[in-house]
Amino acid sequence: MDQWVKCTTTSGKDNARFVNLDHVAEMYRISDGRETRIVFASGGEILVQESPQELFSNMGKAVRREGASD
Repeated sequence: MDQWVKCTTTSGKDNARFVNLDHVAEMYRISDGRETRIVFASGGEILVQESPQELFSNMGKAVRREGASD
């Protein structure tokens, strides 16, 4: 089952995004310590407010995204 975690983006009107941790290639905190860059295996990326530690601690509490199938 996919591990979806709800994140808060750093820009845009709708700041909530669901990230599938199974598709993340790398994740690291940007030097100023306020944003985390998530890079996906497909090459896309997103900036979120949560730290990598917060995202990994939420893995056990991963949410099922609406409309997602097993």
